[in-house]
Amino acid sequence: MLYVLISFQFILRFQSMDAMNGFLTGVKKDESVRVLDVANGFPAVVVESDEEYINDLRKRVSGIAYVQRNYEYKALYIPNDPLFLSEQWGNFAIDLTRAWDITKGSRSITIAIIDQGVDYNHPDLRNQFGAYKGYDFVDEDSDPSPDILDEAHGTHVAGIISATMDNNLGVAGVGNFILVAYRAMDEGGSGRTIDIFEASLEASRNPDVRVVNMSLGGATYDSLLREGIDSLLNRNKVVVAAAGNDGGSVNYPAAFDGVIAVSAWDTSSTIAPFSSRGPQVDISAPGVWILSTIPGNQLAWMDGTSMATPYVSGVVGLMLSVNPDLTPNEVRDILCNTAVDVLDEGEDIYTGCGLLNAYEAVKAAQGR
Repeated sequence: MLYVLISFQFILRFQSMDAMNGFLTGVKKDESVRVLDVANGFPAVVVESDEEYINDLRKRVSGIAYVQRNYEYKALYIPNDPLFLSEQWGNFAIDLTRAWDITKGSRSITIAIIDQGVDYNHPDLRNQFGAYKGYDFVDEDSDPSPDILDEAHGTHVAGIISATMDNNLGVAGVGNFILVAYRAMDEGGSGRTIDIFEASLEASRNPDVRVVNMSLGGATYDSLLREGIDSLLNRNKVVVAAAGNDGGSVNYPAAFDGVIAVSAWDTSSTIAPFSSRGPQVDISAPGVWILSTIPGNQLAWMDGTSMATPYVSGVVGLMLSVNPDLTPNEVRDILCNTAVDVLDEGEDIYTGCGLLNAYEAVKAAQGR
């Protein structure tokens, strides 16, 4: 729950019903205070006045046990997806339910997934794809679905970003968006520079795409991939990429300037031991024991910075839903300024600016 102050409303809690009734009798002619509500069968009243007068009232009226502000409570949005509460710990770690009180996303925001194929017919994903599903750059055809059931990585990423919420089924994604799948990695999880570059170029040319999720990486600087990333950034696309899973240096494309590099946060409230680290890390997000969609109408748990990255992509989608004019640099700054400083004070090589905070990021984006 959260609360905000209602200006000039106070609750007077009396020690007895007699004390309260005496106050109510005497206050009728007092124009400095207005009685708004009286608790049913309990010695408390809600009044409206200024704080200085209330402080004076507390001193001169006998029988007042205490005075407090009249807080307003709001129910935090919880979707009806059956595994949300019991299995999706990451959504609570990033304060996602409060962000949903501001927005649950917008179908005017398209997020591209450059990855393995995505099972766009999965019952928890089919509503998130439009007529254009994407493209398969590995097999060079217009069907970006997985070649085999074991090709699960891209579908898992897609579910973290935007598994349909409130459909009484499976899990809930970070937000409600349109997804586009660009298959640039094969069934074994490998992708060639040329395929990832071409997918990046295609995403840059798609006017609907606002965010590009790249849960992939390699250790070597790649000039052509750099050009692909530049094509995205030059067209105002926000690029989010996985830092890597070898515990070493940050992989490319996450290590490129302009890309939001994501490390993995563990269920034990620390950085995941496999998560790559370095000064290029921008932010951390849940990346261990993450439940999401896989081909064949199934769900599965996976670990990795690949799973942390779509959390950030989804939150960026929420931010753009409330403020579509944000630039990639502004998005990165907001994410950093609102992250929870969970390790060493200030930025560090493990979590960057800290742990992703969806609520604060969306609220800050809304206020820009």
